[in-house]
Amino acid sequence: MDKRVAEALRKQYAWDILLALYEQGEGVFSEILQRIGILRTYRYRKAREALFALIEAGLVSREVEKRGAVERWLIKLTERGEKLCRCITEI
Repeated sequence: MDKRVAEALRKQYAWDILLALYEQGEGVFSEILQRIGILRTYRYRKAREALFALIEAGLVSREVEKRGAVERWLIKLTERGEKLCRCITEI
C-alpha cells in the first residue's frame, strides 16, 4: 500500500468520508458532513484535513464550483478509492 494512502486512512474521519461516498457515489462536502454527523467547527477542521489527505492520496477527487464568494465542493470517489471501499465492504 502506498505511504500516502496509509497516512490518509489514519486520519480521524477518512473512513467515514470514504464509506459515505461509496454509498452515495458523489456529493457536496457539506452534505457528506451532515450524513456522517459532523456539525461542530472543530470536527469540521478534522474532516477537512482528512479530505485533503484523501485527495492527495488519490482516493477522492474534488471539483470546486464558485458562485460569487461561495465555493461548493463536489467530492467524488476515484477508481482507486472505489476499489478500496469495495474490498473493505466485502469482508
